[in-house]
Amino acid sequence: MTDEEAPKAEEKEEAAKDKDGQAEPLKSKTPDAEASKEPERDLSELMWDINTDEKIKNMTWWWWWWIFFVKNPKNPSRPRQLMILWSTKNCDRIMVNDYDWHRNQDVVKHGTPGKNEDGKFHKRKMTFDGMIGVWWYDGDKMHEPYALERSDFSVEWKGAKGYVRPHTDNVYLFTGDPKEYKVLIKKDDDVFDFRMGHWTDFISKHRYSEDHYLGKMGYNIYKVYGTTLKGHIKFGKLDENIDGTAYFQKVMVNAPAVPWYWGVFHSEDGSYIDWFNPHFGCPIWRKTDAPTSFWDKASLNLSKKLQFYDQGSDTRYEFRKKEVSIRKEVVDGLPTFWVEGRKDGVELRIKVRPYARAYWRFEQKYLGVFKSILYYNEYPTELVEFELKGGKRDVTLKDLGYVVGNIEHSWGWLV
Repeated sequence: MTDEEAPKAEEKEEAAKDKDGQAEPLKSKTPDAEASKEPERDLSELMWDINTDEKIKNMTWWWWWWIFFVKNPKNPSRPRQLMILWSTKNCDRIMVNDYDWHRNQDVVKHGTPGKNEDGKFHKRKMTFDGMIGVWWYDGDKMHEPYALERSDFSVEWKGAKGYVRPHTDNVYLFTGDPKEYKVLIKKDDDVFDFRMGHWTDFISKHRYSEDHYLGKMGYNIYKVYGTTLKGHIKFGKLDENIDGTAYFQKVMVNAPAVPWYWGVFHSEDGSYIDWFNPHFGCPIWRKTDAPTSFWDKASLNLSKKLQFYDQGSDTRYEFRKKEVSIRKEVVDGLPTFWVEGRKDGVELRIKVRPYARAYWRFEQKYLGVFKSILYYNEYPTELVEFELKGGKRDVTLKDLGYVVGNIEHSWGWLV
């Protein structure tokens, strides 16, 4: 199937599933659903549409981001991982690693948002110029970047069904709806054919949040904590059907990009861990990709969030700000992290250790002459210690079973 044919075939297949093209609200007895009795917001079009009304010159950054955790029978504790990013930025020029991206067109939208008088979604389209970035850890070796290409993009959707399609010689196609998403990568002789489906009501729920710091400055994020993963990989001598899990987020950053810590982990029973800690201070002055620096000093925490969802007791534990502590130690060029949360007698202790690294460097000028540089690191990571005490039940690493995860650490800044 060609790149041009894939979206058409997808549209025919999805039309047979649901003619309305509307995402059905997920019903769940989890704490998420019980937190509010008000009707859920219709998120149908947010997977594909981006907010261009509040864009800020040189700051606004949009991306779709999937990470896939593929079981590795040869070494289960180190699953294969693949990350793919489709992105554009509201600037005229930015360096991504060694690629000098010059924007050749702004985001252009066609069609009417929402539904017509018959209650059916309008068909919509969006075009822009952007880039695709991919890294691939094959179980032994990190290939980074596996792909880094500029492209014109087409995004088309009707309600919750749609696709993101770069116009390149290689294929980097994202299609589907909440019932099933698909990512197809074809590069040279390699093929990654992934299908993502519903896992549990809690972990596969589509979530949207936004925040404004000052005026238009802020962010929004649309994410899915986890999905099942099925598919096929053909890469070198590897040619086999695969399974695992996946995580998704679509983000708009409408402010300077500052250093952060982030992590996400799936356990085989559907339990889930994540944390996020953006901070501002001395690390913005780091000017190399070296794992340690003189500037690794105190920072002002802009936010601190840690959560654990225990599938066994159907309980979500959330820790914020001073309830969360994060520390790191670099060993053999890779950071080991200790993440802890304490609240109302509940204690959560986590230790993670990466086993590979993917690295991106973004450079953009500000005020015409000054350079801002963001160093963005992603690490396939092993959860080596875990303990929850004082909750509905005590949970250990053994209780979680098979766990996969990835963490991020960025420094510098981009403005």
